[in-house]
Amino acid sequence: TGLCKYNGTMYYVKSGKLDWGYTGLCKHDQVWYYIKGGMQDNSYIGLYKYNGAWFYIKSGKIDWGYTGLCKHNGAWFYVRSGQLNWNYTGLCKYNGNQYYVKNGQVNFGFNGTIRHDGKNYKIVNGIAK
Repeated sequence: TGLCKYNGTMYYVKSGKLDWGYTGLCKHDQVWYYIKGGMQDNSYIGLYKYNGAWFYIKSGKIDWGYTGLCKHNGAWFYVRSGQLNWNYTGLCKYNGNQYYVKNGQVNFGFNGTIRHDGKNYKIVNGIAK
């Protein structure tokens, strides 16, 4: 049971047979691959929950190098080193704006002033002005 590479794509094998019904993460040679319908899904970009934690998926595997924001089910979340960081509160730059993140999620309802990295920022609807 595990992953098998064939023609450059990873497939999920269970008890010696391809398991076309498997969707999830699977580790092979120190890389965590995102498998959908039994094969590596290179098209999905976004968050995926596995064993109680959320991971950022890109190009068919966990992207441990990504730090930034990711939209999931209509909300925006803060990802640090490939994993959703529920403990982060502060600003995150994304597409030219600084967004206010509280407990890992962008808080578009926040209006006020915050201090971040020794500097004061005015926040309007979750965006630093």
